[in-house]
This record gives sequence, C-alpha cells and structure tokens, in this order.
Amino acid sequence: MSNGWVLPDEVLRDAPAYTPRAYELADLELLLSGAYTPLTGFLGRADLTALTRRGRLDDGTPWPVPVTLEIPGELVGGLELDNPLHRALVLTDAEGAPVAAVDVTDTWPTREGRYGVGGAVRRLGDGGHGPFQRLRRTPDEVRSLLPPGRVLGVVADRPLHRPQLAQIAHAARTLAAHLLILIPVAESGPDGLPPEVLVRAVFAARDRMPRPPWSRCR
Repeated sequence: MSNGWVLPDEVLRDAPAYTPRAYELADLELLLSGAYTPLTGFLGRADLTALTRRGRLDDGTPWPVPVTLEIPGELVGGLELDNPLHRALVLTDAEGAPVAAVDVTDTWPTREGRYGVGGAVRRLGDGGHGPFQRLRRTPDEVRSLLPPGRVLGVVADRPLHRPQLAQIAHAARTLAAHLLILIPVAESGPDGLPPEVLVRAVFAARDRMPRPPWSRCR
C-alpha cells in the first residue's frame, strides 16, 4: 500500500533505518495489507489525542486502538519534518531486511531517549516478512477465498487441543459457518511457543476441524 507516497530510490537508500519491536512490526503488516483501513500509517499526536478523548480519529472516524511507532531519539535528530526528501525512515525486520518506509510528519517525546513518530507508510520490497509466507493473506484475498455464508473466526494463539476443537466444531455447526483460523505470528504466544511451532501445532489439528478449514496467519 503506497498511499500515493513516492520517493526517489536514492532518498530511501540514504534514509536512516530502524527495526521496530515485534508488536510494531505486526501493526506495520496490518497497515500495509489494508487490514487497518482507513489508516494509512502510524498515528500522530492529533489522532492519538482525539482517540483518547473520543474514541475517534482527529477527522471524526471511529477507531478502536492506538497504532503507534516509537524510535530512538538520535534517529529523530536526523529527520527534517518540513522537507519531504529528508524525513523518510526505513523500517526493517529482525534480520535487517527493509520492509517499509515511513514518511515522518510528526514526532514527540514519549520517554527518556525515545520518541513517537507518525506518518504514512509505504511497502518496500516484496513483503516477504516472517514465517509461512504462503499463509499470509490480505483482507481482500481472504474474502475472495471464503465461500458465501457465515464465517466463524478463531484466533489460535496457542495449540488447539480436544476441548477447544470440540467447542469450535460445536460453534461452527450451530452457526452453520465456515471456519477461519487466524494465527498470531508477531511474537511468541502466551505459552511461550515460537510462531513457527505454533503454526505447525495448529496445522497438526486440521483433521479434527470442521470442513473446510480456512487458515490465515497475521
């Protein structure tokens, strides 16, 4: 999702880079995929203030949660917010591969040595971030894969054992719904399982899920 923001390659090549924390990378992926529509980037102060006071963005759009990015203060010092050619920040994954760029239009201190930044995001590269790429779908892709009718969405943040599978099957039958499994992979789950292990554990239970199982990682 480019949001109409285009910068010359040389500007991005010379821009400072930063690796966000796991939950910030997860938010970034949701922004880039369109799952956070109508958001086009990380929220600035005006939106965050309005969200805290009214549960809405500054323009009045209802929105439930803050979507924020925090970076070290030394990176902020190298950005010129009034110059579009010198306010880009490249975001990388844990391996250092560029994932996206932020057009930083707002900064503010959050705690000692750290600053919040707001601005639109643009994807860099092919979006190949994180494990199990073939399971990562945009909202539009998921809609196109699902057949007509009701959908039961289940967030599987831990392995699914017999009691949970029985509850899921009962709910799916009661609602006459297709099943959509969403597996959080931004960081280790409540049980401390690495994302790769969690995905494999959930997939191991496919044969005991209502048919057809529709899976998606986020």
